[in-house]
Amino acid sequence: MTQTCWFCKKNPEDPTKTIEVPLYKIMQTEQEYLWKRHEQKASGIKTTYQYHPTKVLIPRCNKCAKAHAKAHAVEYLAGTMGLIALLITIVLIIVVSPVNVKVFSVICGLWTAVLLYASVKASKYYLRGILAEGYKDTHPEVISLMRAGYHIGKSPTDPLRSG
Repeated sequence: MTQTCWFCKKNPEDPTKTIEVPLYKIMQTEQEYLWKRHEQKASGIKTTYQYHPTKVLIPRCNKCAKAHAKAHAVEYLAGTMGLIALLITIVLIIVVSPVNVKVFSVICGLWTAVLLYASVKASKYYLRGILAEGYKDTHPEVISLMRAGYHIGKSPTDPLRSG
């Protein structure tokens, strides 16, 4: 049975564009103190988790997948251009006389502001009428599992885990 895309709520899902949200529930935690032999004091704590992993598949159509990809590309491009503007400012501070540095710094700052504004507008343009990819965490199945004690991430040691 084909589901409706979660992001636009209109189109049928494309099974190849489905988004996977990994979740886990900690079942048991064990902590072990690590001792320094000669000093008779703890040097740290080793934590071991027993957890139950699962995943939720969020249905997404091809149109929303393309819009998400374009929005990510615009955000990446704006971030890259902002870093370039920052590097130009730093180089100008080092190379150019202090009087002109202020002028160049203001120009680079304005350029960065324009890039950020343009990236937000472009991202909203590509995502008009659909939910951004980040809304995958608000899917009813994900919310239900989180209320049951699950956390977003592959494991308790996953750097992207939540709460």
